[in-house]
Amino acid sequence: MFRKFKKISLFFIVLSLWGQDVQAAFEPRPLGAWQRALGNAGLASVYSGFAAYNNPALLAGKGGPALSLLYQNFFGLADLNQIALSVSAPLYGLGLGLDVLRLGNTTYSETTFSAAAAMRLTPSLVLGVGVNSYLLEIKSYGRDVAFGLQLALRYQLREGLEMAVVAANVNEPVMGRAREALPVFGRAGLLWRPVEQVTLYADALYEQEWDAFFGLGYRLNDHLSLMTGTQSLNNSFSAGFLLSLDNIRLGYALEVHPELNYSHTVDIRYEF
Repeated sequence: MFRKFKKISLFFIVLSLWGQDVQAAFEPRPLGAWQRALGNAGLASVYSGFAAYNNPALLAGKGGPALSLLYQNFFGLADLNQIALSVSAPLYGLGLGLDVLRLGNTTYSETTFSAAAAMRLTPSLVLGVGVNSYLLEIKSYGRDVAFGLQLALRYQLREGLEMAVVAANVNEPVMGRAREALPVFGRAGLLWRPVEQVTLYADALYEQEWDAFFGLGYRLNDHLSLMTGTQSLNNSFSAGFLLSLDNIRLGYALEVHPELNYSHTVDIRYEF
């Protein structure tokens, strides 16, 4: 019993240090190697995988059907891993997506199911909507489920300059007998491409307090891009690469936290 309690306590301590917030469950963390390598920026980027979870409005620019897989280890801890699966496809003028991600271990786990759709209203404007199902499981303590509504848009201001906005859990979902509130947050992102090979990203997140994220992507050629970025609230630094070969896209990100260890993210995407 003590070992189980110790595991749960360590899990929450690490999540609290990571997010700088005592409310650790289902914190708004971007999913995918692309955004992790950009310092968690890139909300407006079509390269952002797992769009149903990150930004439903990106589904309208995903092209054909695609399947993505992800593995992420946080700070070198064996019990702190995340796996994810994503499928997306166009249908009747809509971009549709379904993402499933699980964070944790056999003692404590957070599982999110994200279903989303997007429609291009004008050549410059895309609107998206999504529903997240949150499943929290603690061994020998039980489980609970909550549902959150997500609204999103992506807008091209001019050639090479785009913005995106996401409002998540706008219905203010709660979980458990104590009716603990899940994070309600808003996120905005800018994308600026000053030259063809270079793209700059800047995101802002508000969830009880402000946080800012800055990233830079450099496209070496049609097959290889390099990324780097930083997050202001915890002063973390990230770097990574994106390798594209025909219909396969492989991404890797390394994140360095000033107080915790290294984190690694690997994902692969196949476009049919």
